[in-house]
Amino acid sequence: MKTPVGARAQALGESYAAVGGDADALFWNPAGLAEVRGRELTASHNVLLEGAHASAAAWAFPVGRGTAAFGVLVQAESAVDAYDVFGGPAG
Repeated sequence: MKTPVGARAQALGESYAAVGGDADALFWNPAGLAEVRGRELTASHNVLLEGAHASAAAWAFPVGRGTAAFGVLVQAESAVDAYDVFGGPAG
């Protein structure tokens, strides 16, 4: 499943790899983390079709001459009903 992370990236039509400077760069182009100038915390939640959802969170902060970042991406789906060729439940 290809699920975009972050509202700004979604608004740019998922062409976010060339943009940097915030914690969402962790999911799109980690080299963009070099432009982070302060502490950044980001979180997003997408409700998808058939009861599926995707959530992401990232934290980035400057450390010395670099940037440290931590992130998590969680995708979950609900059970999907299956049917056989005759329309009966298949489990």
